Amino acid sequence: MSGWLAFLLPWEFSPLAVALVVGAAVAFVRGARRAPPGQEVGVARRIGFFAGLALLYFVMQTHYDYLSQHMFYIHRLQHLVLHHAGPFLIALSQPQAVIARGLPQRLHDRVLAPAWRHPLRSGPRRLRASRSRAASNSSCSGWCSSTGRSGCRASTTRASSPR
Repeated sequence: MSGWLAFLLPWEFSPLAVALVVGAAVAFVRGARRAPPGQEVGVARRIGFFAGLALLYFVMQTHYDYLSQHMFYIHRLQHLVLHHAGPFLIALSQPQAVIARGLPQRLHDRVLAPAWRHPLRSGPRRLRASRSRAASNSSCSGWCSSTGRSGCRASTTRASSPR
């Protein structure tokens, strides 16, 4: 085989990685085709998604992975792509709604919809909100007691979080 073509073949074949990349690409294409009028997926979003996906596949499944095992700077570039460049491009393309639209309806109804409504999904938000209210209330009551104000309304009203 040609040098470049042989370089692009998998070094250590991972069926899971290939299945996830192909599955994400197929779901994105199907979702882009099913987009309602006025909500078409733009060219920049498509380029960002597929560039990020291609970068992730390239550094995980080609002979680049072999080189990263033997050259430290190649290894660091691999980590840069895996942790920053690839995910950033994918996130920049905002693929969530497009991929969800491209998934089979049964998968969406049986897996994604129940997971989306699961209580563990909303738990961290409620916990974070209650902690910020508790912190703001305790700081207000501390301020009221340090200034000698009795019956200060700041400790009883709901203060907004600084974020």
